[in-house]
Amino acid sequence: MFDREKCDLLPDLPGVYLMYSAKEVIYVGKASSLSRRVRSYFSGNDSRNFVRLLDEILDEIDFIVTQNPKEALLLENTLIKKHQPRFNVLLKDDKTYPFFRLDLKQQWPRIEVTRKIRKDKKRYFGPYHDAAKFRTIKNLLHRHFQLRTCSDSMLKNRIRPCLQYQIKRCLAPCVEKVDQESYQKQVSNVVTFLSGKTRVLSASLKEQMKHASDEFRFEDAALLRDQIRAIEASMTSQLAVQTNQIDRDVIGIFREGEQVTIAVLIFREGNLSDVRHFSWRDQTFSDEEIVTNFLSQYYCKPEEVLKPPKEVLLFHSVTEELTTAGIMALYKKKIRFLHPKKGEKHALVMLANKNAQTHSKEFFSHFARAMETMKKLQKKLHLSILPVTMECFDISNFQGEQIVASQVAFKNALPDKTKYRKIKLRTVKVQDDFASIYEVIERRILRAKKGISPMPDLLVVDGGKGQLNSALEALQHHEMKDQMVISLAKSRVIGVKKSGEMERSLERVFVPGAKNAISLQTHSDVSFLLERIRNEAHRVAISFHRSLRRKETKKSILDSIQGIGKKRKTRLLQHFGSVRAIQKASFEELQEVLPTKTAVSVQEFFSKSRII
Repeated sequence: MFDREKCDLLPDLPGVYLMYSAKEVIYVGKASSLSRRVRSYFSGNDSRNFVRLLDEILDEIDFIVTQNPKEALLLENTLIKKHQPRFNVLLKDDKTYPFFRLDLKQQWPRIEVTRKIRKDKKRYFGPYHDAAKFRTIKNLLHRHFQLRTCSDSMLKNRIRPCLQYQIKRCLAPCVEKVDQESYQKQVSNVVTFLSGKTRVLSASLKEQMKHASDEFRFEDAALLRDQIRAIEASMTSQLAVQTNQIDRDVIGIFREGEQVTIAVLIFREGNLSDVRHFSWRDQTFSDEEIVTNFLSQYYCKPEEVLKPPKEVLLFHSVTEELTTAGIMALYKKKIRFLHPKKGEKHALVMLANKNAQTHSKEFFSHFARAMETMKKLQKKLHLSILPVTMECFDISNFQGEQIVASQVAFKNALPDKTKYRKIKLRTVKVQDDFASIYEVIERRILRAKKGISPMPDLLVVDGGKGQLNSALEALQHHEMKDQMVISLAKSRVIGVKKSGEMERSLERVFVPGAKNAISLQTHSDVSFLLERIRNEAHRVAISFHRSLRRKETKKSILDSIQGIGKKRKTRLLQHFGSVRAIQKASFEELQEVLPTKTAVSVQEFFSKSRII
């Protein structure tokens, strides 16, 4: 029980406070005055469910003083992500969404795709939440701006243009088919386009096209014409256009009881360039406080925001000035946070609310279906708790060699790819599925004990009763007898029908303590969910194993050529880029890298062997 008299000990300074129940952090907040903010929770005027529970669950309040609002904003966000408090609005990290990356310090910059932002002084553009839109933009960039796509090593060692140049998707800087100035112009155009300045870029290209046409450089003018058409097509495909070309974010909210969805419409230069959605359950905070907490987390990473807006339009006003002050200090610019009640800006906010409502119905209808399926699974397999988080393991090998495993995770009946893992077995050197399952489960337990990743509600092992017993043995060895685990066995042939078709059994699930397997009805929701997670684990394991085999095959091919050692093999791969390119290289091209005698050996080897 928290002693309210301790509130008097809190300083009248800005900072962050942490509420504890036992040893668990249940809420993190920031305040311009820690003493006034914390005392407000016990004033009796706050009707939120969370506040009414404080007398029963709150044990301690800790605090950290900061020098200014910017520090408070960043510290609050860091602590929320670290502790994941159950009463905070938790904003999902965008690290799984793709970004475009450009290293402008390179002589010949290239467009890269990444899902992680690093402090490497490169330019990042994104994140892109819509996969279809991301692919469209990626194709537009390669087709119309033609920056290189090859790696740095291939760029340095190529002696002739690749296929990308032949199909007019690369300017071939590797063999100096383009001068530095022209290439940098295209790089600048890419930066302008990805920054959302499509109108500025279109106007600039039209001027360049006219200039090229006046100088009778019709091929250059045609290239610019195609770029302009592609850019203007991307502009007309926008969902909405404003007459006012100011950069702004419009934030809408929709709630049904404790289910809340926020939509962010991102306008850059009058174009609606992106829409982002965030949904939560079990939210008893007021709409104003949810929006305020959302702003604190959403704008805390400047590198992940699509260019900071000049104004933010909100359906609800911000309850803490500290939030807006911290955001502006972070971006080092003035950002207007407006709560329009009429006119064009109010209409934009209502559009954002409509987007939030539409996404909410879609998101929570899936969630309701997922909950129903998980309840059916719990009932069918007699599980002690609802299997919200599940992890499945599969073993893959080829004739007992290169034994690997996969770990895939599902949350709320959907893949959680941030928790996928590809595993090389350490202790098992020959084909032994039981020993392999024991090792991967044991390594999973050790990761949980180290605090790296908590155990899921349900472990799923691909296989039969033997694989289940191996998993149980690992769990019992590490005193984790309460961990739920099952094994999923594929259907098997049990006979032949009169029509000549093979008759197969149902999918079967083995559970601890049960003598017989539980059969799953074909096409049922439970069967579909378990088959999906098993098939996903199988896919990841097989793809990982194949990639290792390809690497091993390429390695053994070059190692078997007389005169090719480690250094020459590295030099060959750096120069040609692949074993296939080495095989197709002419004798003169091989002589540029190898002595004449060794070049003869390489060419003779590939002429006699149809390996690739």
